[in-house]
Amino acid sequence: MYWILFIGVTVLSYIVQYSFQKNFAKASQIPLLNGMAGREVAVRMLSDHGIRDVKVTSTPGQLTDNFNPTNKTVNLSQAVYAQTNVAAAAVAAHECGHAVQHATGYFPVKLRSALVPVVSITSKIVPFVLLGGMLLVNIFPQIIWVGIALFALSTLFSFVTLPVEIDASRRALAWLNQSDIIDPSTEDEARGALRWQPSAPWPRSSIIFPSFQGGGASMKRFFLVTLALLAALSVQGQSALKGTRLTDAEILRGIPEGIVKPTPMPMGFPTEGVLRYRAGSEIYDYSLKDGSRTLVAPEPRIRTHANEQMVTGWVNPTWSPDSTKIAFTLENDLYSIDVHSKHVTRHTYDGSDLILNGYASWVYYEEIFGRPSQYRAFWWSPDSKVIAFYRFDNSQVPMFPIYSAKGKHGKLNQTRYPKTGDPNPEVKLGFVSADGGETVWADFDPKVDQYFGTPFWSGDGTKLMVSWMDRAQDNLQLY
Repeated sequence: MYWILFIGVTVLSYIVQYSFQKNFAKASQIPLLNGMAGREVAVRMLSDHGIRDVKVTSTPGQLTDNFNPTNKTVNLSQAVYAQTNVAAAAVAAHECGHAVQHATGYFPVKLRSALVPVVSITSKIVPFVLLGGMLLVNIFPQIIWVGIALFALSTLFSFVTLPVEIDASRRALAWLNQSDIIDPSTEDEARGALRWQPSAPWPRSSIIFPSFQGGGASMKRFFLVTLALLAALSVQGQSALKGTRLTDAEILRGIPEGIVKPTPMPMGFPTEGVLRYRAGSEIYDYSLKDGSRTLVAPEPRIRTHANEQMVTGWVNPTWSPDSTKIAFTLENDLYSIDVHSKHVTRHTYDGSDLILNGYASWVYYEEIFGRPSQYRAFWWSPDSKVIAFYRFDNSQVPMFPIYSAKGKHGKLNQTRYPKTGDPNPEVKLGFVSADGGETVWADFDPKVDQYFGTPFWSGDGTKLMVSWMDRAQDNLQLY
C-alpha cells in the first residue's frame, strides 16, 4: 500500500513537471516582435518601476531564475537571459515582479522574509535527521517523525509563498501588456510560461512537487522523505528486524577524516593590505599586517561575456559591474558599448598587427595571464567608470613558425614568439574613462626588459594593484 502511494506521488510529480515544461517550450517558440532578450526585458521593467539598485545577472542551469533580495540581483537562467521569445520575457518579468514587491513593501513578501531564517535552518538539518532516523529506525523511530515534521514545515513555507508568486506573475503580465512587449495574441502563451498549465490557478513554482526548475536537490529531498516515511510506517508492528545488524561504530569505521584540504585561490586585494582568497566554497580576507583572516560573504558573480553579439567581430566582450556597458576589443583596439543606447565608444586608435590594445601578446597569454584569459588584457573598475588595459608593442619580437595539426593537412602559423634572449613585447599600462577621453599611462618605462602580472582593482575602485618583475626574475615588486 505504501509503495503504491510512493509511486503514485512520483508519477504525478513528473506529470506536472512535464506539463510546465511543455508550456514553457511552447512559449519559447514564439519570438518577441521587438527582439528584446530576457535581460533587456528585466532591465527595462526595473527602470520603469524606478528601481536602480538591482542588477540583472546570468546564472547557470535550466529554469534556475530567481530574485535575491540580499544582494539585490535578478538572476536569469541561460534559457531566459539571452533569449528573445515570449517565455524568456515572461519569466524575466516575473522575477522582476519580486523586486517590485520588495521595493513597494508588499506585506506577504515581508512575511515570507521573516520565515526564511527558520526554514533555512530546518531545510539544512532535515537530510541529516532523516538519515539518522533511518539508521536508528529500530531503536528510535521517533527521529524519523521529527525529520518528517521539519520537512512539513518547509512545505508549509512553500504554501505561504503562494500569494507572493501569484502577485509577481500578475505584475509581470500587467507590465508586459502595458509596455507592448506582448500583445493579446501572445498573452496566453506568456501566462502559460508562468504556470503549471494554462488553466491552473497558481504560478510557476515548485510548491509541492520537486525539480520543476532544475532543482535536483529538491528531488533528492523528496525521495529521502518518502523513503523515511516508508521506513517509519513499516517498522510499526515489528518488534525487531531479523538478521545481523551493523552497529554505528562498524558502519563509520575506517572513514578517513581531514585528508583533503582545499587549495587557497587568490581573488585580489579588496582594500590596502588585505588579500582576498577562496578556500573551497568559502571566501576569506587575509590581513597582510597581522595575519588574521575573516570569513566574508561571496560577491555576486560578474558576467564575463555577453550572450548576444552587439558588434560584429568583437573579441572578449566583458560586462561592466553595473551591467550598463560592455568592453571589448576589435582589430586590436579597445572599445565599449552602452547596452541601452547601443552607442559605441572607441578608446584607442593605434591597433595593428604589431600594436595590441587590451589584447595580450602571446607570451603574456601563455605564461602570465593563462589560457583561460582568452588573450583578454583589460579590466573594469568596480564602479564601472574606468577601464585599465595593457598595450603591447610586438615590433621587436621575432616571428616564429608554429605548426598546427588541425585539419586534414594542418597548417603553419606565424606567431610573435620571444625565444630565450629575444626581446619581449614593450608593455604600457593605461587607464581610460568608460565615457571616452584621453588615455592616462602609468609611469613605467616600456623600454625596460620587464614583466607585469594580472592587475587587481581595490574594492572602492580608486587604486589598481599590479606586480612587476625584471627579466632576470629576481626582483618582484607590487605597485
